[in-house]
Amino acid sequence: MLDTAISAGLTSLQAIGELFAGESVRARAVAAKARPGSDSGVESIVRQRLTKAGHLVEQQIGVAGVGRVDLRVDGRLYIEIDGYAWHSDRGAFERDRARDTGLAMYGFLRLRFPARDVLEHWPDVGRIIETVLAAPDVTGPRTGQPFVQPELADRTPKERARLRTPTRSSLATPRFRASGDQTMLSSR
Repeated sequence: MLDTAISAGLTSLQAIGELFAGESVRARAVAAKARPGSDSGVESIVRQRLTKAGHLVEQQIGVAGVGRVDLRVDGRLYIEIDGYAWHSDRGAFERDRARDTGLAMYGFLRLRFPARDVLEHWPDVGRIIETVLAAPDVTGPRTGQPFVQPELADRTPKERARLRTPTRSSLATPRFRASGDQTMLSSR
């Protein structure tokens, strides 16, 4: 809530610090985590959880030809968080898919989660994010040439492919179930 208030121009980091100065240690610690950039409380939750896990998280990143993206993690993974209230009409749905397509055309890693999954299934969402971030880059800048990690440079293309392909047992992949137009994480 504090992040959103800062982003909306309703308050500032300094004003929040002054407002919480006489509050409990816990309240001051919560207030100290406030940052500008969130368009929603769920985005703030994701930012704080990923930051706590040691990731660099940037919010509301402008990408030329794509628009603003909710989060960029470690400079390489773009994440969109969709709350039903803001993404329930056809126009919003189509804009989101156009943004995904634009990110894909640039070759960027991207994920999209419903806000409900962030709130109710964070362990699964966090595992998905960590798995994607842990995977080696297999495409580089738009040069038309595959990106080869330095530690794989002396391997044959066949060996590189085998080493880049995670085994089924090495991924903690949650099961998904379809629900209308959205894919939801299953607790199975």
